[in-house]
Amino acid sequence: LIENQDKIIAVGQATGPMENVIETDLREVVKRIRGKKGTKVRLTILRKKAGAGQRHDITLVRDEIKLEDQAASISYDEKEIDGQKRKIGIINFPSFYSDARRGGRSSSADVKKLVDEARAKKVAGLVLDLSTNGGGSLDDAVKVAGLFFAKGNVVKQSSRDEGREDLVLADTNEEVNWSGPLVLLTSRVSASASEIVAGTLKDYRRAVITGGVSSFGKGTVQSVIEIPPQTGELGAIKVTVGMFYTAGGNSTQHRGVAADVVIPGPFDTEDMGEKSLDYSLPPSKVAPFLSEAAYVKDGPNAWLPLQPEWLKELSEKSKARVDKNAEFKKIVEDLNKAKSSGHLIKLSEVMKDKEKKEIEKKKEKSVRHQKAEREKEYLKRPDIQEAANVLADLIEIEEKKTLATHKEVVKGPKDTTDK
Repeated sequence: LIENQDKIIAVGQATGPMENVIETDLREVVKRIRGKKGTKVRLTILRKKAGAGQRHDITLVRDEIKLEDQAASISYDEKEIDGQKRKIGIINFPSFYSDARRGGRSSSADVKKLVDEARAKKVAGLVLDLSTNGGGSLDDAVKVAGLFFAKGNVVKQSSRDEGREDLVLADTNEEVNWSGPLVLLTSRVSASASEIVAGTLKDYRRAVITGGVSSFGKGTVQSVIEIPPQTGELGAIKVTVGMFYTAGGNSTQHRGVAADVVIPGPFDTEDMGEKSLDYSLPPSKVAPFLSEAAYVKDGPNAWLPLQPEWLKELSEKSKARVDKNAEFKKIVEDLNKAKSSGHLIKLSEVMKDKEKKEIEKKKEKSVRHQKAEREKEYLKRPDIQEAANVLADLIEIEEKKTLATHKEVVKGPKDTTDK
């Protein structure tokens, strides 16, 4: 019925005239297309064929649409760790979402279910993939971060109003849903709420951040003001009213969240990121507001804070693998070529051919096989594979540390009594 690149030029209900929507605001067009489940909506489509435009009418029956492609999901892989095959979980978290008004699902609840599922399957470690997550609900970001430590502060929101205290949001749930080895995969596309998750888990030394040099760098708070107030008849303006800080007191503005283990990515270009935008605010810093209660040293929920020497070892091992990887070599080659020619690689250029190929693939496959095929292709991505390799190295490091600590406890203090 509808194909990629089709243009909707008119909308009509089950009966009555068609209304022209050319140059109509997108939100207004969507409002006209949406409606009660089971009712009909008519669309006039303009399709480009052989250089000419062809128009035709279609009738659709409205139904509830579940955007599963943007929902969090989990895949499992196996890695050889210390001579044994071990299962790991890779959570693909492409966006924040919630439908609280309808009592529907939320991204934080979905991620929690996936973490609990992975733990039940006795995985040795987890990768949380935020590499395509452009942000969303601040409350969900707090809840997602809180899955990996006990209760504690997550983010502070500053205010431009004098005398008004900064707002601190904290995870209040004492449960640690996952206390094992954790790697977060980020990229220059990771922004806003996803940066809060990554930045706070880095501040608590809870997760290894792997990916591009840094994330997007969106650390400001905006408020929408209607003109005039209450009615908004003349429109609205968006005003920056504050800044976000992660628990270590760091603003993600401009600098984003720096990766502990850097792997090449196609988005590491000069035109990507908040700092490339005109008139963007500079970063700032406040006093750390980390919570001691977040750390769990004993019991089943205990987790090991990352040590600098571990990160150094992980980075060195990863670099050795990346330097030999043909796909990463090609990414680096393309980036260097663009820099030397003075040409910036635009995100649209990077993704254009890939999207075209994906569309053709989807046309050839049945819906029944698409999900399995997408998961298979997803796990083949070089950044996903390298994040999994970093996780395998981290599992080995943490298990050796735990074993050494256990031996010290069993051995006990040296007997110095006279005999």
